[in-house]
Amino acid sequence: MSAFHEHDADHQHARPENDLKYAAKSDPHIWLDFDNAQKMINNITTAFINKDPKNSESYKKNAQSYTLKLVDLDKKYRAQLSNCKTRTVLHAGHWAFAYLAHRYNLKYVAAYNMSAEAEPSPQQILTLIEQVKGQKLKYIYYEDLMAPRLAQTIAGETGAGLLKLNNGHDISKKDIQSGESFLSLMERNLVNLKKGMQCP
Repeated sequence: MSAFHEHDADHQHARPENDLKYAAKSDPHIWLDFDNAQKMINNITTAFINKDPKNSESYKKNAQSYTLKLVDLDKKYRAQLSNCKTRTVLHAGHWAFAYLAHRYNLKYVAAYNMSAEAEPSPQQILTLIEQVKGQKLKYIYYEDLMAPRLAQTIAGETGAGLLKLNNGHDISKKDIQSGESFLSLMERNLVNLKKGMQCP
C-alpha cells in the first residue's frame, strides 16, 4: 500500500507519497490546505461585496481578520509538526486529509476512497494492521463523520490508540452556539496529530 491512498477501484497501482495532482482529483476537502482556505475567503468576500457593496468595508475587515488567523494557524502547524518521531498518519476512514498531508509533508494512509459505499477488502485491512505493527504506530485516526468501526478493529489487533480528526465539512448550529468554529476544530486536529505523530 502506498503512503498515499490507493484503494480507488480505478487506481489500484501505488501512488507517490503526497501526490497533490492525485489528491486534487480524489479529495474535495481543499480547505484543509489553509492557503486554499484563504483563497476561498477572498472569493466569498468578493461575492458578498458584489451583492452588498455598501457594506464592503465590513466584509473586507472581517476577511482580513480571518485570513490572519489562518496564516497564524498555518505557521503553528508547520512549526509543531516539523520534528515528530513519525510522519505517518494512518486514517481508518475515507480519503479526506490529502491536502492537509501534502501541505505539511505527512505520509497519509487512508483505508477508503471517497465513495461512502466503498469498503476495504480483508487484504487491505490486513495491510493496514501490518503497517501499524511494522511502523510501531501508537495511534490511528478516525474522522468525525464516520463510525469508527474499522479504526476499532485495527486498534484491537494492534493495541494502538484512537484519535479523532475533523475535516471541517460540517459545523452545526449547536456547535456554533457553543463557540465551536473551523479554527477551533483545526486546533484540536493539531493537538491530536502531535500526539499521534509523537511530536515534542
